[in-house]
Amino acid sequence: MKPTDLVLCPLTLRKDLFRCSVAEYRTFLDAGVAAGYDAVSLALIDSGIAAAEGVGREAFLDLFRSRGLETPIIEAVTVWSQGQSEAEIDAHLAPAFEMATAAKAETVVAICMEATVPSMDAAARGFAHVCRRAGEHGLKTTIEFFPWGAIGDIAAAWQLVQAAGEPNGGILLDTWHWGRRRAGPDFETLARIPGDRIHVVQLSDTAEVPGPEVMRETLSSRSLPGTGTAGVVDVLRALREIGAKPLFAPEVFSHELVDLGPAEMTRRVAAASRAVLAEAGWL
Repeated sequence: MKPTDLVLCPLTLRKDLFRCSVAEYRTFLDAGVAAGYDAVSLALIDSGIAAAEGVGREAFLDLFRSRGLETPIIEAVTVWSQGQSEAEIDAHLAPAFEMATAAKAETVVAICMEATVPSMDAAARGFAHVCRRAGEHGLKTTIEFFPWGAIGDIAAAWQLVQAAGEPNGGILLDTWHWGRRRAGPDFETLARIPGDRIHVVQLSDTAEVPGPEVMRETLSSRSLPGTGTAGVVDVLRALREIGAKPLFAPEVFSHELVDLGPAEMTRRVAAASRAVLAEAGWL
């Protein structure tokens, strides 16, 4: 993939994250192709939805191959941060790595949705184990931080990656999460991170007035990149300064945009994403 190719996130194109027919999924992919996306971020729940309709893994992956779409990102592995045993972690990782290998992915996203962890040392041990197992499959492991979670900002994510000590460990920087960080943007930490450790950047923006419930807002009321208060262009410029070459994956969860239909939504999100990339000097 070229450095400025866009990765489609089909999860954003529906209001219910856990419901999607294969027919609907095809319309999402066709809309993405028409809008100029080059790749797709694969959600493990989507492969499960397809399987429930009798669509096996290879047939599911053919949906992307037949449209010329690459599949570089697998989302997401969740069992690793709470002091689980290596056997427990491995059992959870197996289907993700099987999909990643078949899809020829580059990275597997690791997330910690919990508000607490037993300790950062325990979380780092779990993340290190995921990284080592991913490395056996030629994959990177990418930690995503959430402003409501135990790994709540880029400083915590970088601390985790450093403590894990694995060369294939890195960070997913979601600009909505960056903008909603309780203490505000943290360019000081970002400037200290080697560029090759920023694996993925998810583009969206924050409204001027936060919603009353952060989880509801993040899954329903994000703004197009460049139209809100997260300082997306400044983040993209800072990423250029540290020599980052991430995968750019717009992730605009917005019920308002979903109501416009997948063709119009993907067109608007892609156009806004390219506009901020151009303004920041990436295009």
